[in-house]
Amino acid sequence: MKILLIGIILFQASFFLIHIYNERNDQMNTVPMIGKNTKLSIIFGKLQTETFYGPPGYGEDPENDKKLNQYMLYLEEEPLGEMAKMQLVYSGNEDLSKFKNKQVKVTGTFFSSHTGYHNTAILIESKNIELVQ
Repeated sequence: MKILLIGIILFQASFFLIHIYNERNDQMNTVPMIGKNTKLSIIFGKLQTETFYGPPGYGEDPENDKKLNQYMLYLEEEPLGEMAKMQLVYSGNEDLSKFKNKQVKVTGTFFSSHTGYHNTAILIESKNIELVQ
């Protein structure tokens, strides 16, 4: 009876230790999700486009993966550490091509990447874009 009880305790302890180990590794190998910020922010930079691989393999099969053009804002300042660029998400009706390769002022909200279509760690969902004179 004592051997069975010791066996059960060791069995449960091993599952507990495996759980703690996996949880710690998950925390060390992920980028913290900051969620969507609801406060409007203003940043300045040069708007350009870059081509990235899309579905189905997002670069793992370059011959068959779609090529997607994304608007990227090359930042004048680095508000988020050493980040030199940020992907711009814009769902408005205005044609952004008139801002391409120009200095702009972007008003929007920041959020963390969470899909294969997001190509920088932090993105900005633009509410307004203006040329900087």
